[in-house]
Amino acid sequence: MRTWCVTVLLVCGTLTGSAAPAATAAPCARAAAARAGRWFDARPPLPDRNPGRHLLEGSHILRAAAVDPADPRVVVATDGTRVQRSDDGGCTWREVWDVGVEDVVTEIAALDVAHVGGRSRVLLVLVTEPPRPYANLARFQVVRSEDGRTGWATVHTAFGVLTSYHSDPVALVRSGAGGVAYAALPSLAAGTYSYVRSADGTTWEDRTPPADPDATVGLTGVAVSPWNADEVWEWGVFGASRLRVSLDGALTWRTVDPWPTYEDDPSWLLADVAWPRRGGPARVVVAGGSPPSSTTAADPAAVLAWSGDGGATWGLSFPPKPLSLVEGPLASTARGDVVVAGRDGTVFLVPHSGRIPRRAEWRTLAPLGPPEPMATTHLGYDADRASATSPGVVLVPGLQRLRLLTVAP
Repeated sequence: MRTWCVTVLLVCGTLTGSAAPAATAAPCARAAAARAGRWFDARPPLPDRNPGRHLLEGSHILRAAAVDPADPRVVVATDGTRVQRSDDGGCTWREVWDVGVEDVVTEIAALDVAHVGGRSRVLLVLVTEPPRPYANLARFQVVRSEDGRTGWATVHTAFGVLTSYHSDPVALVRSGAGGVAYAALPSLAAGTYSYVRSADGTTWEDRTPPADPDATVGLTGVAVSPWNADEVWEWGVFGASRLRVSLDGALTWRTVDPWPTYEDDPSWLLADVAWPRRGGPARVVVAGGSPPSSTTAADPAAVLAWSGDGGATWGLSFPPKPLSLVEGPLASTARGDVVVAGRDGTVFLVPHSGRIPRRAEWRTLAPLGPPEPMATTHLGYDADRASATSPGVVLVPGLQRLRLLTVAP
């Protein structure tokens, strides 16, 4: 694994003109920055667009981004109307697709990159704002490109109700084992989501049961196992935060309590699920805030609810210093370690070793830096997801930039 990490960085250095330390003077210093353990700021082009076409936030804002899980040089991002792709770790970019619809409000709400058949397959979810007087009834389309460059085509269409919860992604799409993909799309019941599943990214089937009284309202995250495509986790934070798991491909769900030792659960917004070992259980982490007497409820002290056995048992892990995780991203390395960033830009790597990490085991990484002006991790689109790939390239989306960090395995 360590050899592969070095190989990836050398390839990236070659693409930018040099693998030597002199790469820092090159137009793009991606390889040198990664080797030095610094965050690299990738800035996809954000062409001028009519702000009126954007449903929530206006133009010049990134809506979603993802990295190929098998090739960290491939980074895909969108501002809602155009898809930008980098094949050199964020050094250079080129446009590979455009919504191309000017007469109605249609935007890209979510994207996913999966390594299928040796290529970087890309799935998008488009949302079309309904014409009046149809209130919030919107059309959702899943668009697929087999190689993430060409052949873009609509492969599924559904209708659902848009909500006004700006802290929720409009839709989510995620891939897992064998390239099996799930799309979580707003349903006709306001605030809830319906799942569709595809084995090949082209043919989709409904996986939502006829009635789900415990459906998560305000869905904010979905994860699919890379070893078992039937294992799906979801979490949402509108009203009462909820974490659920399905072991039959989103047909039935079981609610998981990450805070069994708390009478009143800490407030939480973020979760992360990883599968460090084939055939092994999920490693699940929920980042919350437990307000001790030394803090205020408005800025609670950080605590991680940590499970290494698929949510069967839970323990608590605390950072070595006061830290707020209210808006900090979470991501996992290939071995299940967690990269967590505080609201102040402090970044830690929390090791996964088969037990609850102790405070002394939290390792400081390069700081993420101050947030962008008016930045928020929840843009109403799929922009609040940090992601990580083997050998451990962590990507944190921002308003106008993507920050990437290579973490040694």
